[in-house]
Order: sequence, then structure tokens, then C-alpha cells
Amino acid sequence: MNSLHQPMRSASITSVNVETETIHQDLLTIDRLIPRDTYSEFAFGPWHTYVLANATGDENDDEFRPQSGPAVKTALGHALPALYKLVEDTFYFARLRWVRVLTRTDGVLIPHVDFLECDRATTRLQIPLRTTPSSLHSEGDNVVHLRGGEVWFLDATAPHAAYTPAGPSRIALCLDFDMPRSDITACLRQPMQAPERPCLVHRPELEQCELNALIELGVLLDHTTIRDILRILATIHFRRQAHAAASLDWLVAAAKRSGNELLMRQAQEFKTYCLVRRVYRHHFAW
Repeated sequence: MNSLHQPMRSASITSVNVETETIHQDLLTIDRLIPRDTYSEFAFGPWHTYVLANATGDENDDEFRPQSGPAVKTALGHALPALYKLVEDTFYFARLRWVRVLTRTDGVLIPHVDFLECDRATTRLQIPLRTTPSSLHSEGDNVVHLRGGEVWFLDATAPHAAYTPAGPSRIALCLDFDMPRSDITACLRQPMQAPERPCLVHRPELEQCELNALIELGVLLDHTTIRDILRILATIHFRRQAHAAASLDWLVAAAKRSGNELLMRQAQEFKTYCLVRRVYRHHFAW
């Protein structure tokens, strides 16, 4: 672990106890849920989103958008009583708009910026419920392990990504509040606990020869291999010092190396989709 390259905009704001038997039972219930593939274009490996509360109270209404009305508990929220009680005991609900559970294993979340398809951003918190030291989150140049029970403000307007090894799914609560980030501690029912120092991950420099080798993967690039190569590129950020968004630059460069004009166009379009511009309910397809 080492110091920040540049200050993270995300920050741990407090912590809660997630090591209870009732929460453990809810996590086992989540393990048995039918997988959902919304936003699968951003992920390699199993990555699923489940809705505990939203504007409609319908757990199948799972494409995020900002809303002004109160969060309505879904059937799944009722089926996970310990997790919902954790939220109720920790936060005031007046400005809470979405409560979701995120699960991920053996995969990578491609670097992206949230809210591009929305008319405004929300203030987003995440609480890891089950995790391992090898489960990593990143923002910009920095890679960090979010410890179980830490309550993190995640600045999802910055390029960010995630990595999780094989094994039991990492499970986290994701909460969206309709309030400025500067006011977020006002949503806490209990006094804020001083957070530990972020668990930052040291990564060696990316050597020029390594970068050259990544770009040379373009000689293998075609419509059947592009996602496989993108997964390799997206993983490097967690192993070497590189910005979260660099893997999309490498993909564009590898596509140019391939000489395939269709792949060049698709690689650039995907980079734009992840980092610059999206349309609500439009999902990228290779």
C-alpha cells in the first residue's frame, strides 16, 4: 500500500457493523438470486445489480435515473430485512432515492463515468458487505481496497473501475441521495466515526516495453477477440501505474494497429460511450 498519486475525490466518511448473523443470512439469500445482466456491457465476469428501493417499488425497474420522490421499498427489499434495517438505522431517508445491491466475482468493471445519460448526478455511497483484500476499486490514477463496513462516498463522475478475483461474490450496498456531496454527512443518523486511512494499492510503473506489447495485441484483434483483449487491457490498470481510462486509449491504439476500420470506429465509439456521452436505455453492442 502507498500514498495517493493525485487526491481521490472519493472518500470514506464513516463505518458500520456488517458482521452480524442476520446480515450474513441476507447475503446467502443474495447468492441465490437469479442473475440480472443490466449494464453487462461494462463488465467482464458475473456482475449484477439488484434493487431494494426506487421510485416505483418495482425491483425490475433497475436502470438508474435521478428522481425527486421518495424511495419505495421493493419486494426484494422486504426479502432482505437485515440489509434494509442497516440502511434505516444508518441513514435518514428524506433524500434517499435508490437502494441497490451490487454483486461481482471473477471479473473486471470497465472504466467508465456514471450519470452521462442522466440530466443530473446524485451523491452515491457504497458499503461493502462481503469483500476480500484482492477486491479493488479505482478512481483516476488510484487503486484502493474498500474494507467491509466502510461507508464510501464514490465520486462516480470521475473515471472509475473495479476488479474482483474468483471466489465468493463481493457484495455491496449502493445508495443514491438527492443532495450535494458537501451535505452528505447530514444524512447520517449517528455521529460520523473517524475513518481509517484508505487502503491504497502500490503498483509498479508500466514499462514502455509492456505498453508496446499491449498495443501489439492489435495484430490479434478481430470481432471475435476484441472483448477478450479489452478484458486484458482493463485488468492492467490494477497491476501497473496507469489511469483508469488508459485501457480505453490502449484499445483505440490496438484497433489502429489491427488496420480494421470497423474495429477502429467501434473502439472509439465504445470509449465515447464509457467516458463522454450515452443515451438513457441505449446499450452498447459490439
